[in-house]
Amino acid sequence: MREHGSELVDPYYNSQYRRIHEKRKYGDSGIEFLPEAVLYFLNGVATGHIRIEKDRPVTIIDYGCGQSAMGKGLEVVLSPVVAAVQSGEVVEADIYGLYSLTANNLCDVMKNTYFLSHMPPSCFGTIEVTRYDPAIQKYSATPEGPYDYVVCTDVVEHLPEKKRDEYKKTVLRANIEKIDALSNALYINASCRDAVNALPNGSSAHCTIKSALEWKTCFSNNFVASLSPVLSRDLTSCSFTKGKVLPLTKDLAYKFIDLFGAIDLIPYPPQEDMPSIEKLQRLSFLQNSKQQVIADNILYWKQCDPTASTRPEFGRLVEALQKTM
Repeated sequence: MREHGSELVDPYYNSQYRRIHEKRKYGDSGIEFLPEAVLYFLNGVATGHIRIEKDRPVTIIDYGCGQSAMGKGLEVVLSPVVAAVQSGEVVEADIYGLYSLTANNLCDVMKNTYFLSHMPPSCFGTIEVTRYDPAIQKYSATPEGPYDYVVCTDVVEHLPEKKRDEYKKTVLRANIEKIDALSNALYINASCRDAVNALPNGSSAHCTIKSALEWKTCFSNNFVASLSPVLSRDLTSCSFTKGKVLPLTKDLAYKFIDLFGAIDLIPYPPQEDMPSIEKLQRLSFLQNSKQQVIADNILYWKQCDPTASTRPEFGRLVEALQKTM
């Protein structure tokens, strides 16, 4: 890896995010999407987009990693899968067999994500995770790839959609093209709402806000490979993966609603014990727009998957999130 490429980084915005990271723990919400990141890795293995070879570790990049909990979670949950495929215990095309090897670990991790922050990196030889975040010095080197799998959650909405004088592309587009080039397999999640947190300059930490349909169009226009929309348990966001989604993968995505619950990253009242007055005010302010974004994303997802209306799990997801407003 080389030092971070300036095409991917807006110096002003990056300095704003760097100041936040220097003052407090920031950027750990992506771990909520660990079940989906695991699921679409398994889907990639079963469809042949990810090749597990006997004599080398599987390479994964957590793009825009923040506190790096996602990468550690993937190491814990996926290592037994990779070892089982390498030993011949399970065949790559058997997604049910692959998932059965992750189920217990995944549930345990999601019940107690705290231990991930205390786990040393690279505990498992079968998975090699690279972390990239230009706002955190130790993760700021630009990845070259290729990797077997890319995970990118709670990132693209933080990238400005503006051109810099010396480059033809916006920072957002440059990063999307970079993500696409790094791997044939990915899971990406994009927020469709304003942020709770403000940058030190007072502006929203989400500098690019798009609807789910707009994100779909944006990704489709900039990804070379075909992209499939997939269910997000956070109905203020949208998710995508590369290539074909198997029927069992789709069924498991709905089952995750009951297994892991709805994701609500802007609950009101907040779940933490002593939120600041500023945060309380911001969360309260966001509730009206949250309601509209959820309503829009329900319609969007029903257009993506016409069977959603017949899925009782999806009905429970909608109900759970409506109770938070």
